[in-house]
Amino acid sequence: IECYPMRDPTIDPFLEKVEGDALALPVKSPDVGSSRTAWGTDRGFVYVMEMQGVPSLLFRLKTDGIVSSRIAAAKGNRFFFGSEGGQVYGIEATRSGQVLWSQPIGEPFYNEPLVFGNQVLLRSAYGNLFSLDTATGSLTWEQPLRGVGELVGVIDGKLYLTTLSGHCEVADLATGDLVFAPRGLQPADFVVNAMTNRLYLVSESG
Repeated sequence: IECYPMRDPTIDPFLEKVEGDALALPVKSPDVGSSRTAWGTDRGFVYVMEMQGVPSLLFRLKTDGIVSSRIAAAKGNRFFFGSEGGQVYGIEATRSGQVLWSQPIGEPFYNEPLVFGNQVLLRSAYGNLFSLDTATGSLTWEQPLRGVGELVGVIDGKLYLTTLSGHCEVADLATGDLVFAPRGLQPADFVVNAMTNRLYLVSESG
């Protein structure tokens, strides 16, 4: 990994060897003043790096299967991700690295999780959407929501998503139960938004 200073290009870049190539863009902690950044590699490791001052690698975690998607970041220097081996992890980016929990699900994960409040929402390769508690990793829904394509956003306790057939549906965030299916709404594209009460959908005609 290479880090280049933006303010002074005369400073030599920071160089560090890591095991494996990154499969997705690194993600930074949303905490104000924090620059801790995490990413996974194709050798089954997740690395966490401190970017402030002199950059340094804090720790690496050997995972059960490759973490091929972008990792989800949450406040408290916490990161959440699923592996191709069917394991879901919650970690805290301390100096020594702290695994908050590790939950076996048994289905491969290739999608970036969506973190909202105290829930980690993660879709498996089979289209099953799981909800896990950010503190304990325990499942918060009695059963996964099936046939899910992509997650769009959350508004007022409702989860907006697309199905495998491309239609939009609305589910209760607390229970995972389907509550509404807008008729004829089949967006060609969308922007994932977990920060505000706005959904951005794009039709085929633009």
